[in-house]
Order: sequence, then C-alpha cells, then structure tokens
Amino acid sequence: MMKKYGINPDASKSTSSTNQLAGWVKSTYDPEVKEYPTLHDYLTPDEVIAAFIGMYNEVWAYTNNGEAIITSDYYTTSVSEARTLQLVKVALDEQMKKYATIKGDLNLPLEVVINGSDKNATIEWEAVDEENFKLNSETGIITVTRTSSKLSQTIKGIIKFGETTLEVTYKIEVTATSSDDSEKEETKTVVVDALDVVLDYNFTLNNDISKYSQFIWEVTDDSDYAAYLTSTSTKLTYSDDAAEFYKSYSVKLESVGDYYCLFIKLGEGEEPTLENSRDEVIQQMTEDLYKVGENEKANIEIVKIILEKLGKPESLITYVADRHGHDQRYAIDPEKAMAELEWAPTTMFKDGIVLTIDWYMSEEGRKWTEECTSGEYLNWIEKNYTERK
Repeated sequence: MMKKYGINPDASKSTSSTNQLAGWVKSTYDPEVKEYPTLHDYLTPDEVIAAFIGMYNEVWAYTNNGEAIITSDYYTTSVSEARTLQLVKVALDEQMKKYATIKGDLNLPLEVVINGSDKNATIEWEAVDEENFKLNSETGIITVTRTSSKLSQTIKGIIKFGETTLEVTYKIEVTATSSDDSEKEETKTVVVDALDVVLDYNFTLNNDISKYSQFIWEVTDDSDYAAYLTSTSTKLTYSDDAAEFYKSYSVKLESVGDYYCLFIKLGEGEEPTLENSRDEVIQQMTEDLYKVGENEKANIEIVKIILEKLGKPESLITYVADRHGHDQRYAIDPEKAMAELEWAPTTMFKDGIVLTIDWYMSEEGRKWTEECTSGEYLNWIEKNYTERK
C-alpha cells in the first residue's frame, strides 16, 4: 500500500549515509542508481500528509484474520481557492515590485500555473486611467507613451481561481522620455512561476465502524501511544520546518501492543489555561475583523464632485494649512473580506456620493442638518453631563 501512495518501502528499510532516513523516500528513488537518497528523493510535508490520509481512508483495520478490510472515510482533501489565491497574490506582488518604474512597454501575466489542480489562476487587467500608457486587457501589454515628466499610473487586476476572485492594485511610475523613442527600453515581461495548489484537510466520521467493533482511543501519560502523540512525547516532535518534518511522523511501522502503527503529529501544545484561552479568543477576534470599502479619494476630489452635483463654482473652495498631526491618508484594504466572505461592494463611489448628496438635500436630510446645527445639542450635553462627577 505504501508503494501505491508514492513511497519506496524498501528504501525506508535501508540506511543512509547518516544511518538515519530523513523521512519517507519517493517510489521513484532507485538505490541501484544512487546509493543514498538526497533531498529531492524525499516526500514533501504535503505529500506525506496526503499519503497518510490516503492510506487511512483506504484501510481502517483488518478483521477476520486479515480476510476482511474495514474502509474509512475519515479524511478528505479539498482545494482551498482562497488560500491558493493568496499564494498567487504574494508571488505577483513580489514580481510587480521589480517593475514599479518603467521606461518601456510591459507584458503583464494573464495566467499562473497551479500545480496539482486541473485549472490555473487567471488575471484580468485594467488601467484605472490611461493618461500615460495604454493597457490592452486581452493581451496584458502596457504600451508606454512619451511623456516629458515623471508620472504614475494605477492598474487593477482581478485574479480568479475556480469560483473565487481577488483584486489587486499596483502603481507604476512612467519615467520621462524625450520626444522620440531613442530612450525607450525594450519590452519587459512579468513572470510568475508555477505554484502548488493549497489544500484543506477535512475530517468526517464514519459510523459504519461500530458494526464491526468499538474503538476507544485514549492518550494518557502512561499509555503506549503517549510516547508518540502527546506534547511531551519522546518519539515524535512536531515541526513545521520542511527539513525537520520527518521528526513529526513514524517513518517505519511501530509495534504498539498487538498492533503495528504509523503515527503522525500535525501539531502540539501545552494544556490550555484560562489566561491562554482569553488570549486566544482576543487573537481570534482580531483575526476575524474584516475591513470593507474601497474607492480611496483625496479630499479635494470629493469637494469638487459635491460642488459639481450642486451646480456651485470651485471658487467656493477655501484652501487652509494642514492641522498639526494631520493624517496623510485613510485607506482600507478589503481583500480579506473579498477572499473569505466573497464580499463585493454593491454601490460604487460615483453612485453612492450622488445618493448621499440627494439625501442631505431631501426634506428628511435638511431637518436632520438643522437639528445638528441649531445648537440644541449643547443644551442636551449640559443637562446630562454638567453635574456628572
């Protein structure tokens, strides 16, 4: 069965140059060709987990002196589209940093290969404005036009994998060029290497086992399993480092009581305390916060939109110095909400600002404004707070 899941059991029985195997060896390894396994001959942590799940799914136990097999559906894997997209975004961000300033045309990637999946991630591009270059959304080619001064442009990309999407934005600076194309550089290409798909591991219970026997699994300090599975176990030590992951599972069959077992430890920790639980809840609450909203605008842009909507001249604008400690920018990044909650704005800024102005100009809005500016609220504050110690 180990062979079926890509493991070379013969290599696992042999010794290496250090007299210790650094994990399961791939079935492609041939000791006749290479005396000892090298790094690339070992299963990766994800491959090890997948093999454990596969074997555990296929055979839970043997009954009737090995004649009958009890199968189990305890674990299944599924593709995590959201986490895979985050991986693509990180790789794309890293590559786009190299092209923050351009002096020539630029080829943007339209697809990222996802190993382990029957589909790839696609990217659709659009320019927020095309004042200084032209972006062909079908080919992903940015064509730089000549400019006498250094200018910047913003481009937006929609990364899609399966049914999940993630929006990214990048600011690209266009370097000043002369009136001819002599200073224009050769076309550059943004390359994102193939990435591995991210999997979710799902646990389900198969109640059919009870018709064969009743299994009660306990791990106590004095049990045979404690040496493998507790946080203080001596035979297995959990590690999320790929180079040390082999210490997290039993490379060879372990004899425990009347059974031969394979163990894997996917995490470990101390016994929870009230203080630790409180900290974990606070941390989880922090992680579960979602920022929603987009359309970052400068104050002057909004003021001009309001004046235009009201039919008023821009001469009404009064420019003043920034206050001390003035915040330079307010910005919200909604990518977490978009990826995990599939949230998307239903009203865009250009429509929402019009609806807001219309409300303020309505009878209800005018009444509310009058109440706020009449000074009546000062009486309320004095009544409720003046005598408060």
